[in-house]
Amino acid sequence: MIQSIYPKLKKQLQGNPHVEGAIILPTGMDSSSVPEPVDLILLVFHEKVNGRSVLSYMTELWKVKELQIPLQGLTAEVITGERQEVIDCLLKGEVLYDPKNKLVKLHRQLLSFPRELKCKKMCLEFSALLKCHLESKLLLKEGHLLDAYLSIQKSLLHWARLVAIESGEYPRFRLWPQVKPINPGVYKLYRELATGEESLEQRMKLVLLAEEYAVLTKPEHYCGYLLRLLNEGGSWSLSEIHGRLERDQLALDVTQVMEELVRRAWVEEVMVGGTRAEQKYRLTRKHR
Repeated sequence: MIQSIYPKLKKQLQGNPHVEGAIILPTGMDSSSVPEPVDLILLVFHEKVNGRSVLSYMTELWKVKELQIPLQGLTAEVITGERQEVIDCLLKGEVLYDPKNKLVKLHRQLLSFPRELKCKKMCLEFSALLKCHLESKLLLKEGHLLDAYLSIQKSLLHWARLVAIESGEYPRFRLWPQVKPINPGVYKLYRELATGEESLEQRMKLVLLAEEYAVLTKPEHYCGYLLRLLNEGGSWSLSEIHGRLERDQLALDVTQVMEELVRRAWVEEVMVGGTRAEQKYRLTRKHR
């Protein structure tokens, strides 16, 4: 059994003073998000690694894929959800090594999908949906149907991820089977876009209209994290907002989101300063 190499891997980790912990996951445990033929994913939290590092090696008869990230970067990895292997390890793996008892607590906390994390992920996905939505409208207006179709597909993907997050689940690798029982309407839009009998342009316009009505009219819900930040008082420049988001491990360009919040009258633009006035944002009076 593959578990027979766990002690050997743990001993290997114990010999490295820079390792802060590790989560392990056999790929046979429904971890079908891993495209390459590996037997085991080892998520190692390393205090000396800069960004991301990936290793691949054999231990006895088993091929191991080792992902190295800083422990303080785990929350950021979960928020972006870019690497499904990391999410798989979090949801399905077990803690193999935790010398300072840091990882078990953090692992349990992330498994519970805390409210603040949900809010950050929703804000991220809403921003991505808005970007793709606006791109789709522009491309459709210019007559670039296939490019518009690709952007609308992406916008639906972000909508589906929002559906999963709102229901209290992390978006999975096989997203649409996850979303279908939660929100059949969004799933139907996805099916109609791909296989509907109407013209491609009509199908795309239907999705755009649905997004306008169901998602983009509720920025206060999906951008609650950002609005609470603005509610801390005063006015904020884009650079100040981005600096705060970076400290909160949320890599997000909020330029388009802020413009949408202004358009929806949740946020107002103000000019601060003298001859070289700076544009800043604050909540409108009725929302403070």
